[in-house]
Formats: sequence, structure tokens, C-alpha cells
Amino acid sequence: MNNWDRARSVTQNEFSRSGLGSDGFLHRPGALSAAGEALGSRSTASDKRTAGGFAAALSNGLPSYTNALVRLSDTIAPTRAEPWRFAHSRFRSLEAALRPNQNHLVDAGTKIAGIARSLNKRFYGTAHDCNTQLVGSWGKGTVISPANDADIIYLLPTDLFARYDAYESNGQSALLQLVKRPLADRHARTKIKGDRQVVALEFNSLMIEVVPGFVAEGGGVIICDAAEGGSWKVVDSLAERQRIEEADRKYNGLLKPTAMMLKQWKRNCNVPIKSFMLERLAEEALSTMPALWLEHRCFDWIIREALSYTCRRADGVFLMAGRDDEIIRLGSDWRPKAESAHRRSVRACENEKVGDNRAAGDDWQKIFGMAIPLLAM
Repeated sequence: MNNWDRARSVTQNEFSRSGLGSDGFLHRPGALSAAGEALGSRSTASDKRTAGGFAAALSNGLPSYTNALVRLSDTIAPTRAEPWRFAHSRFRSLEAALRPNQNHLVDAGTKIAGIARSLNKRFYGTAHDCNTQLVGSWGKGTVISPANDADIIYLLPTDLFARYDAYESNGQSALLQLVKRPLADRHARTKIKGDRQVVALEFNSLMIEVVPGFVAEGGGVIICDAAEGGSWKVVDSLAERQRIEEADRKYNGLLKPTAMMLKQWKRNCNVPIKSFMLERLAEEALSTMPALWLEHRCFDWIIREALSYTCRRADGVFLMAGRDDEIIRLGSDWRPKAESAHRRSVRACENEKVGDNRAAGDDWQKIFGMAIPLLAM
């Protein structure tokens, strides 16, 4: 019995004790690297990073891999083999497909740097690309390729807050227009609009959403919402990012790729659930799984159980990171699609177990689309 078979035997025994079942596979431990460092905010006037610097920072927030990725080439892959032969390489290919490539990073970095310089010239009299925080999926390192949009918070001079807070009606809408004007001057051929909390720039390759904000006393950022007469809201994107980073380290670098896979399911199957909800559900689901699943990166079992856990959390709630007074309601409109994906994942795991390459790939593609290979090597 080789080391892998011995480890698989230990894993199966643990599954039996846990009562979670044994229909899945055990991966060979890989040399996959840990997740990158969190992206920092551009908060000082001396920061003169170029677009390439932004691209490097974007890349640092995403999971990185040191092993060669297994991809389906011109060689015909076998359709049946020994149990669990294909699952590891199949999910490594999925991880690679979801990770934005260097062109995406440079493109996003160039656009963000240009926006920051335009706004800094107007509000601070400098051409530096500071005073921005990369937030959302890009900031947390869970963006999937191809990326549709990127979100940044732009930190305005604090004295502007009192001026727009004093408006009798919707100073928040006026604030969005104030931020929109220098961007329209710089990007005359780009469609730009103010919408509730953001000024959105619709570039051909990527939408950039700029969220104007002010540093809040006690932490976080005050942002505007122009809906229903206007209001202010405190968010803590740094706390959200820190939570993701800590949980990713805790769960062997698996939170980010698991969340990215769930987001690919959302995109492929048009699931009506927000991406940040899937990040939290992925974290909660990983906390329920056996340590050996995480140690050996058993992604077919992990995804199957994450979908099962998601179904059970329908109509549940959770608190936003750093905001104990903000309750997020998950709803349940997405539950039928989650249940369907879970059933398919159960079949896929069964097919991986018996080494049926094509049948397993067909089931996974119904969840993830063409991002995961039909036939794995």
C-alpha cells in the first residue's frame, strides 16, 4: 500500500466516524502555495505606483499556484480509470480557469490608476494614484475571470462631508455628480452614470464602480446612497477583507478558491444570490468539514458539502464583518438552483469515485460550465 492509499484509508475511516459518508476522493497533497497578502489601500500622497503596480497588487490578492496546472490538450483523455483518478486535475484546471490572467490585471490596474489620478487632480491638486481602496471581490481576492466589474472606494477630503450633509434634499446625489464631473472630462468617450452609491464607468472591457466616501470616526468609511431622498451609510471593507484573509489561512488556503467556485456556479446558472453572501457561506461550510478534506484539498467533496450547507441556510441571516448592527438576510429565491446543483454534485462525486471521467465531467459542467474540463487528464 503506497502513501496515498494509506492516507485515503485513514480519511475513509474518519469519514465513517464523522457520519458524513465516504463517496468522494482523496487528493495527493500538492505544493499549492498559500493565498497572497491582502491588498492595501492607497492612502498617502507619496504613493506613486504605476498601473503595473496596481496590477501587481491585484495579483497579490488572488490565490497563487506553484505546481504546473493540468490542462486538457490535444491528447485524448481516458474516459474510465481507477477511482478518483481525475478529480484532482479537474479541479486544478477549474482553479486556473477562474483566476484572472495578467492581461486582466494590467487592464484593471491601468483603469483604476487613471481614475485615481483624475480625481486626485480635482480634489487634492496632485496626479498621484492614492486615496483609493480596492474593495469587493477584487479587494478580497475572490474575483473570477472574466471579471465584469471592479469596485473602488475613493476617499474625499473630509470637509466636503459637512457641506453635502447640510443639503435639505439629497446631498448624496449632488455628491455623486461632483465626483462624476472630473471623470467625464477625462473619459469623454466612456459612458458614465451616477447610481445610488457609485459613479460607474462603462469601459469596453470592464466596468469600474467608484464609491465616494469619507473616513469615519471610529473606523470604516461613510458612503452615500442617493436612493429615496438620500442617506449615509458606514461600511468597513477592510474588516471584510481581513475576515476573508484570516479564514483563508485558517482553512488551508481553501476559502478563496471555494468562494470563487461558488461564484462560477452563480454566474453559469444565473443564481439570484449576491457574491459576498457566497463568500460567507463558503467560510461557514468549510468550518463544518473534516480536517483531512482541507489538508488534501478534496474539492469535489468540498463543493458537494458547500452546496448542501448553502441549501440549509436558506432564509438565514448573518452579521457583516466589522458591523454588528448590519444584519444580512440571505433569502431563499436561489434555493431551488442550489438544490439542483447539489444533486448534480452528488452524482459527480459518485462518478469520480468509480473513475468515470466523462460522466463526472458532464455533471460538473452543468454546475460550472466550460470553466471545468469535461475530460480531465
